[in-house]
Amino acid sequence: MQLNLTSVFQMCAAVVPTMRPMGGLVINVSSHAARNAFPNWGAYCTVKAALASFTRCLAEEERAHGIRACTLTLGAVDTPLWDSPTVQSTFDRGAMLPDEQVAVTLLHLAQQPSTQIVEDLTLMPATGAF
Repeated sequence: MQLNLTSVFQMCAAVVPTMRPMGGLVINVSSHAARNAFPNWGAYCTVKAALASFTRCLAEEERAHGIRACTLTLGAVDTPLWDSPTVQSTFDRGAMLPDEQVAVTLLHLAQQPSTQIVEDLTLMPATGAF
């Protein structure tokens, strides 16, 4: 909860007021776990769903100030997370999204003109969820 939701809320509470005079963009990264149930991952699924909901609320609350907020919802991304002892996965990492592609997608969202917003973009591996 602290890492995936509370810290994002605290960061937005600190930064968004300074953005109001000039507008801006907040991109929060969620997971397809927000829309799916995975055994033994209940807390993660719940917090990612809450993050997506928070982002929609932030977008509505700050729209009048020219602040846009969007969620990038990701499927499995090949990062060192999968090497950690708490995850212990046996997934085919070659089938995951490369982190470079996620970076390109984040840049694409950031480069949208201030007159439009991609509110929620889901990026999944072509092989599907696993």
